[in-house]
Amino acid sequence: MAPQAARSLTRDDATAIGAKLAHLLQERQSILAELEPRAIPTIDPVAYQTAASHRLVLTDITAALDRLEADYQLGEENGA
Repeated sequence: MAPQAARSLTRDDATAIGAKLAHLLQERQSILAELEPRAIPTIDPVAYQTAASHRLVLTDITAALDRLEADYQLGEENGA
């Protein structure tokens, strides 16, 4: 199967993707807030590793949102 050419995003596409990423960011932040009180390696090593993973994902999602906002000026509509 031949690779497909990348297509450009429309502003509406970027807005929809941004909304989904913002929702995922909020979910991850909520999970992290629940994990952090016990996310100590000697107390709950699984929670500790899960929290670390969530922090990395939060960084990635935030970077993706920043790129969308920079490329499509999405923040201007929301007063940002």
